[in-house]
Amino acid sequence: MLAEVRRRGVVVVLITNSPAEGFAPWLQMLGLRNSFDAVINDARKPFGMPDALQRARSAGQTSIDAEHVLSVGDIWGNDLAHVSIDGGTTILLDRFGTDVGTPDYRVSAWEKAAPIIRRWAD
Repeated sequence: MLAEVRRRGVVVVLITNSPAEGFAPWLQMLGLRNSFDAVINDARKPFGMPDALQRARSAGQTSIDAEHVLSVGDIWGNDLAHVSIDGGTTILLDRFGTDVGTPDYRVSAWEKAAPIIRRWAD
């Protein structure tokens, strides 16, 4: 799915708190090494999310406006709150039905997020 939306011109960025050291082999093991236009490690989410989002929005050929950002994550405060505040679209993977946050979409599994991502990419 990531390759599909990238072919449509969507810039796909992974923002993670994981340290950069040793992260590339992990992506390789998962078969995701070439799935992202950029990987931002050591993001310090939630406090570092505004800076990480700015870097992500500049990852493509041109800078992307905040309202054209889609964020998918499983922790409202870390992954989605800043995007929502900036006017972007959010999908919360809420596996445990926590009802935390106010995402645009709340799904219980990745499989339910995929069609939303595809529609958004169109």
